[in-house]
Amino acid sequence: MCLLKKYRVNLMFFLFVACNYDNKIDVEQEAEVEVLDLTKQNNVVLISDIFDSISYLPVRLPQGYGIGQFDKVEISDGQIFVGDFYQSNQVLILDSLGNCLGSVNALGEGPGEYLQLTDFSIDRKDENITILAPNKILKFDFLGNFISESEIPVTGAYKFISASEGEYVFYLPSNMAEELVENRIADGILYKSDMKGSVPILSQRMKSKNIPFFAERNILSLFGNELVFSNHFSDTIYLFEDFTLRKKIVLEFGNRKFPLKDFSEKGPDLLNDRNYLENYNYHAPNLFYDGEFLISRYIDRGWVNLLLNVKTNKTVTVAEFENDLDGGLNYMNIKYLNDNQVYCFHFPEEFRELQNDKLDEHAVFDGGLSRLSKEEMSFVIVKYHLK
Repeated sequence: MCLLKKYRVNLMFFLFVACNYDNKIDVEQEAEVEVLDLTKQNNVVLISDIFDSISYLPVRLPQGYGIGQFDKVEISDGQIFVGDFYQSNQVLILDSLGNCLGSVNALGEGPGEYLQLTDFSIDRKDENITILAPNKILKFDFLGNFISESEIPVTGAYKFISASEGEYVFYLPSNMAEELVENRIADGILYKSDMKGSVPILSQRMKSKNIPFFAERNILSLFGNELVFSNHFSDTIYLFEDFTLRKKIVLEFGNRKFPLKDFSEKGPDLLNDRNYLENYNYHAPNLFYDGEFLISRYIDRGWVNLLLNVKTNKTVTVAEFENDLDGGLNYMNIKYLNDNQVYCFHFPEEFRELQNDKLDEHAVFDGGLSRLSKEEMSFVIVKYHLK
């Protein structure tokens, strides 16, 4: 558990009038600040303290389909979209039973093609898969058929999310070279865009030099009109309502907070120094939000999952746990959150490493998973139901 404190502060930032992307006005916004005390040593917890049930969905991909890693997952009306950005450069499309319906896999330089899949988002109203590539945005239907493409309205956009009809939020890395960013938006990192113009909604660029560039994955999460954002090394999670900043959740690491100034003095190779990292924590966001629960992740001698109930302010931090529900895995690879369901994605070999003699008579996790060969099962979706 960790302690939580509340403060009220006035936050100044620039906001453009939503209906006019050319006129800039200064608006003073009041933002609530919550401080999460993460200085306590994390202990192994019982999984039953957090979840009340676990279910498993084995996925077998047809011949010709494959996936290297699970970079991002979206779910809409039962359909499951799995993005692999850095290996296969595709988005797999599954139905609710794990059957493969197709994919977005359009590598190339022609119309309807991309050289690199940077990010993807789901437009649930129009049932489109929107692909962010380095030089354009492409739309595909829910079966992977190409619809249209357009130019990116924000130079240097690296991550994004479909926010509302015809509007997106784009993220520009705060450590991006200035020459790659248009002068008029060089200080911003989050922008709202209607694809014709763009306005900043957050301007908090990191000023330390030599901060390494990270391959961010899940740093934007949207639920209704609420947007959640953070990025690597930032100790703050930002919560917006209708694109207006309303709350900052500050992660308090005490004297273990990673000193960004050390990057300026010693360079990015610090992250390869295990002895150095033993002394510090830093936020490595894996953000998910469903209106009740907020999930992220940080480094404390290893990965630590952070689960916050925003309604009760109860916070749990978990590095690993004892799986007393079904004797299955004692860690989570979280990729999605919806309606109190946490979705994790795992490869078959992770289950084969479990020793059967450690399972008690109540163990039900297997369901035949350990008996399936690699050819029969491509990966497994594990769903944990939060209490």
